[in-house]
Amino acid sequence: MKRLVYACMLSLLLMTPIQIVGAAINTAEARPVKPELLSSLRQGGYILFVRHGEATLGEDQPNLVLGDCSLQRNLSEEGKRQALLFGERIKSLQIPIQTPVIASPFCRTRETAELAFGAENVHVDPFWVRITI
Repeated sequence: MKRLVYACMLSLLLMTPIQIVGAAINTAEARPVKPELLSSLRQGGYILFVRHGEATLGEDQPNLVLGDCSLQRNLSEEGKRQALLFGERIKSLQIPIQTPVIASPFCRTRETAELAFGAENVHVDPFWVRITI
């Protein structure tokens, strides 16, 4: 099985949603997707790790409860737009996404996945809370 390790995505489509939006707005900065990379991704079999869209300023509260979004940094309006654009970009490039898409229980990561791929296609996995980069 083909696998990608954490690299915050590959080339243009394997960037954070923030970078994709920036590239879409400022085409002078946009880099073309290499045809061989796109062809390979369209075949499927990769694990893609994506960082959430832009979050609000500040820090998560020390008494964080994962089910309570009021105690966490959440997606900003820009972050929500980035997540939607990311999902549209993956779809327009015809890259197959196996569902459910796995997201951490943090509200900002779950919402990014839901906006990009649809809430019905997202599975929250608490394993991802223990991962630090």
